[in-house]
Formats: sequence, C-alpha cells, structure tokens
Amino acid sequence: MIVYPYKIDECGFYQRGSTEPSFGYLIEFLPEFIEWINKKELIVETATYQDNESQTPRTFCFEAFQIPHSDSYGFVFWNETPQFDEGIASVPLSSEVGNVKVDINEGNEDSISGWPVYIIIDPNLSLLVSLVPDVFRGSRRSGIPQIRRYFREYLKMKSNYAIKQGLVNGIENTTEEIIGWGIEGSNYSKNYSIRFNTKELRTKGKLARIIEKYNKIYKLVMSSEINFEIPTERSIFERAIALIFPDSLEGKSMDKANYRAEIDFNPTKNDMNKLIEHWGKEVDRGNESYEIGVRFSGESNRVYWFSQARGVFEHEIDDEIKNKSLWNSSELIAIWREIRNSVLKIYKGAL
Repeated sequence: MIVYPYKIDECGFYQRGSTEPSFGYLIEFLPEFIEWINKKELIVETATYQDNESQTPRTFCFEAFQIPHSDSYGFVFWNETPQFDEGIASVPLSSEVGNVKVDINEGNEDSISGWPVYIIIDPNLSLLVSLVPDVFRGSRRSGIPQIRRYFREYLKMKSNYAIKQGLVNGIENTTEEIIGWGIEGSNYSKNYSIRFNTKELRTKGKLARIIEKYNKIYKLVMSSEINFEIPTERSIFERAIALIFPDSLEGKSMDKANYRAEIDFNPTKNDMNKLIEHWGKEVDRGNESYEIGVRFSGESNRVYWFSQARGVFEHEIDDEIKNKSLWNSSELIAIWREIRNSVLKIYKGAL
C-alpha cells in the first residue's frame, strides 16, 4: 500500500482577495457531507459532477463516517478510470451506499470502471491522507485531483451553503438554480471563490540542503514516463504477426516509455527555488511520474532526487486485507491506526 499525506491549505468560500474562508471550514461541512452521503440509496447519486473533462473523471463515494474515539473522518471513494493491468474493475451503478461489491471483468454499460481511493481527513490538523492499495497495480497514483474536484463541486452544488431557487422549464420539468452561497439565516452572495486545495507534505530539510549547495550543482537530471500513441502504420514484422495472429495487435493504440535526460546546469539560488517550486506544483497536480534531480561536483555517481523530500511512503498490510478488491470502513480504520503515528511524524517534520 502507498500512503500519500497532504495538507489541506484551502477549503471553503473565499471573498475576493481574502486568504481566510468566510464559511465552509472542514470542521463545518464534513459532518454535513457524511449525512448527505448516508441519505443516498444508490452510489450513482453520490457523484457531485459529470462532464467530459478527461483530467478529472467522475468520483463516487461508497462510505463516509467518523472514526470512533477521534475527530477524524474516513471515506471510501471510487475514481472512474480506464482498464487496469488485471482487467476492468467495476461496480454496478445500482449498488447501495454502504453495501458495494467490486468485480474485475470486461465491464458493461451498467457498470463504471474505476479504482478505490481511501481517504482519512483530520480537520483539526487540516490533514488529508490517501491510501492506495497494491491490488490495483495499474494505477498507483493518489487520486487526489479527482477528490479535490469532488469536494469543490459538493460545496458548490450539493452543500447546505448552496442557496437554490426552483425554475420551471416546460410543464413537468422542474430544475433548481444556484442563486448564491451563504450560511442559513444570513445574506447570500455569488461573489465567492469556492476552494478545496491540497499540497503534498514534504520534508523541507532535504530540499533546503539541495538549495544550500546550489553552487556545487553541475548536472540537472530529468526523468518521466511518457504516454504516446502507436502509429497506425505497422512495420513489416507487425503486419506478419497480424496475419498469423489476427487478434494480437487489436485495440493497442497507446504505449508508455520511460524518458531520462541530463544536461549541464549551473543554477543560481533563485533558479533552484523556482525549479523546486515548479516540481512541487507538478506533483500537487497529480503528475507523480515527473521527476527532477541534480548531481553535485565531487559526487558524480549520485543523483539527489527531489522526490526524496516527499512524504509518500509504502506500508505493508495484512495479506487478507491487501488482496481484497475493496476495503470496508472497519478495515480502513484498522489500517489508519497502524500508520497514524508514521503520518503524524511526517506531518510534524513538514511544518
């Protein structure tokens, strides 16, 4: 299992120019959100947005609960995604909230392919932790870009802060329009910026050491995984294979390649600060295959990767839980209790 710890640096409804929310704090809306989820009968009703944005496909929520004897909350989300190495993982859209089963098969129109993301939120610390199980080897990313948008859209469209007015379109078609946002009993306004943003926790000391030794850097190392489209035109070998095994190349239009390059680099201290800031933004956006490192003169055999400052870590869990296609709330709580101290240590070291 991979553990991704984040700091929630913005949450709620912000007036123009303000760095503090007027309302919509974590501690305010999470209990309301849990109540909203648990009133739903079908998981399809838990989606907060649906459009054609390829960067952030739909997200559904299977379970939402407060962790006993704590101020933290647990969530089981399902992020829509293409096929995995093992096949397509899917859940029936008619599944009931709190009683969901996952199938790994070819999928069909009545199911939604995807993968689970397990989230723990401690509103007092503004801490969000994403747990990604090993069983879905085809997708090892945190899933946080989808979760960020999910909560933003919830605040905007589904929360009690959204003031709605009924509009009649036609004879029997009634819809609701958002006319503003506010706290019940107070004035409402449309002049708010609605935010739910996170930054991955990082150990500042390791990056600080790289910056301090900027004048000894002589190489910049870049590494990434590139997705590229396979050309439609086949080689002679591919055409021969296709004649012998007609189905062997069908449906394969994309492939991946690892890219790595090194260039001469003699940065200023300001250059290093900007580079680290750029790298951090890419990681926060979910581009976790994007990597940068440097070589120091006198240590040419070693690359100092920026990723060594990331708070991400792996944790071995019991095989019985590890191999399950979906964890329930009690299993998620048990795992959180195992890793909580490790996460808090990273949290304190990143402050």
